[in-house]
Amino acid sequence: MAEWARAGVRLESIQHAIHAGFGTALRELAAHTGPSEFPGFTADADRAVTLLGRATTTVSLVYLAELENVLRERRGIEDAVAAALLAGHGADALARECGMRIAESYCVLALRIPAESAGPDHVMLDAARQAAGRLQRELATRRTDGILTLIGSGGGTVLIPSPTAVAGDLNGFLAGLTGVAGVPLTAICAPSAVRDIPDVAGRAHELLNLIRQVRSAPGLYRFEDLALEYQLTRPGPARRLLATLLDPLDPYPDLLETLRVHLANELNRRRTARQLHIHANTIDYRLQRIKQLTGLDPAVPSALWHLRSALIARSSET
Repeated sequence: MAEWARAGVRLESIQHAIHAGFGTALRELAAHTGPSEFPGFTADADRAVTLLGRATTTVSLVYLAELENVLRERRGIEDAVAAALLAGHGADALARECGMRIAESYCVLALRIPAESAGPDHVMLDAARQAAGRLQRELATRRTDGILTLIGSGGGTVLIPSPTAVAGDLNGFLAGLTGVAGVPLTAICAPSAVRDIPDVAGRAHELLNLIRQVRSAPGLYRFEDLALEYQLTRPGPARRLLATLLDPLDPYPDLLETLRVHLANELNRRRTARQLHIHANTIDYRLQRIKQLTGLDPAVPSALWHLRSALIARSSET
């Protein structure tokens, strides 16, 4: 049975052969059994049916156990190929050895599983692990699409061959993964030639971390969506100058938190008030204090741009 499972023989074909064999044996038994021997025939038939049930159960258990071993080995090989692609070496040779085909280009999807929620650390970690496990099982079913993954409790990287139907509908793909994970996922996607995957993946995860720092809403982002934020976080005197705009708020962490949350909520004061568990009028008071301390009025578009930029610049220095 193990050899047949590894050879890819379908379980229903094996069971059909077993049933056909037992059917032939019963017909042979009936052909050599006369009417006077009918009670003996019934007993033999009963024993044959019992044996058939035991054989079917044994074959199924052995087959499925070996198939699980095969799938586990296959996942290990595919994980190794994904790791080689992300490291930038050895993927072609490894793929050839195990009969895999590497695409000419991929959509690199950097994925984050949230762990920020109320509750003890061990509870949050366990929830993230469970979400990761669900994602790993779901993505394992998509390997026929050529999708390669490396997923852990905090997230990971998904390599999607392009062009494919999955690469053409990344919003739907992420929505499906979010439903499976049971938590709001955030992802950065970027196209990449095979040789550029390490650099593209590194930049994608850098942007993913930036989204976490500035507390943007979960969802799918492309590099062009975050080009300004990415540029603002590049080291240099301009970034340092921008970051200092918020220095007057350092003694007032509640004001900094209000600014972060309010910007993430697209200036919706009611949503910000609900999230911070304070009255909406308190939001207005804190925004006024931010204006007094920084000289930048959040109600003025040009000043708001400076406040947002300063928050992004400061986030890259923490």
